[in-house]
Amino acid sequence: MGYSILLAQGGLGNQLLQLCQVYLDIDATYNSIMVVPTLLESRTRRLRGVTRRSLSGLIPDEYLTEKADIDILVRAKLRVLELLTNNSSEMYSIIHNGNKYYKGDGLSARCFKKDAEEYWIRILNLLDRRFAGHQIYEETMVHMRHGDYASTKVNRLTGLYPLPASYYVESVERLQLNITNKNAEIKIFSDDPLYVKKLIRANSLYGWQCVSTQNPEKDLWQMTHAKNLIVSNSSYAAIAAHLCRIRNPSAQIIAPIAWFNNGKYNGTRFDLRLGEWILV
Repeated sequence: MGYSILLAQGGLGNQLLQLCQVYLDIDATYNSIMVVPTLLESRTRRLRGVTRRSLSGLIPDEYLTEKADIDILVRAKLRVLELLTNNSSEMYSIIHNGNKYYKGDGLSARCFKKDAEEYWIRILNLLDRRFAGHQIYEETMVHMRHGDYASTKVNRLTGLYPLPASYYVESVERLQLNITNKNAEIKIFSDDPLYVKKLIRANSLYGWQCVSTQNPEKDLWQMTHAKNLIVSNSSYAAIAAHLCRIRNPSAQIIAPIAWFNNGKYNGTRFDLRLGEWILV
């Protein structure tokens, strides 16, 4: 029996989706999972100007290994496979020396199907154990993605873009909340708190408060407790929404109609919106 080895890449959202894909794919032959940070630590990431990432602390300890030298031939074969298929698959895999290697962005609504729920419950339990005793917010919550989305290069390559303030305002109005100036009833999480604070001031969004901790795992945990959750167009936010509905099935999830700046991606594997979400 060999290992199912994931060459993790991207941020927290991508890593959790990639691991979910491997989790769903394991069989009797490759029934042990190993996650390695080889691609995250690659020197070429710095040379290409790609944002440096680290392996998420939500990866279960039993999947980690101290020594994980990946044969350069494995990486080359996976890269060729990716190029030949024109990035059309969420995960690529090859078998080499008795192990099965995986690489890919992991983006697929398959990860939110019923057969993956056991995986997400495990992630939710990990979050609960890690942040037990921390303050919990239970108001309506918002996730705003800005940071790298403000880059023209990212817009061009992914079709993703920063959502306008009007989307968030209209989403709150859709919930018909009674917001007063005194009470911060809308909790906002973002990768760019400075941008959010400027947006709140510029649009006089009374009752809105940025509470990001700059700890992606902790912010994710907080959002799973939301009474209602307004999400940005990111895999991280989609995971937060899915975990939120597992914890609180009555939570309303609002997502943007315009998930991409190019409509050709709508309905493809890159589109992580679920049918029961409210689109604004």
